[in-house]
Amino acid sequence: GYGGRLFNESGIDPVKHQQLGRVYARAIQGVLLSHAYNDTTKELGMRYDLDPTVGGPTEIYANPAWHGDSKGEFDIRITPAAAVVVTQDPAGRRILLAAADGAVAQTVD
Repeated sequence: GYGGRLFNESGIDPVKHQQLGRVYARAIQGVLLSHAYNDTTKELGMRYDLDPTVGGPTEIYANPAWHGDSKGEFDIRITPAAAVVVTQDPAGRRILLAAADGAVAQTVD
């Protein structure tokens, strides 16, 4: 289950809900090679083979209230930086990584 006692007499316990929240990839524009979330640092490490022929972007779920900075934004580090265009969408609780114009198939960290 949920690690015990997610619900209290009022509904969902917000502290437990936040503790169980994870940043994760919902969709990959290519092939996922590795994916690891560190719940202590609240960091997601991800590596994938980018395939620019895939029609949609890589989409990462991230709740800005739990994982973002005071403005609800995220520190995002991509290698190689020019491979993708990053769009932060705090209201939609997501980060989009779309192949940049002219991008070729390559491994993205």
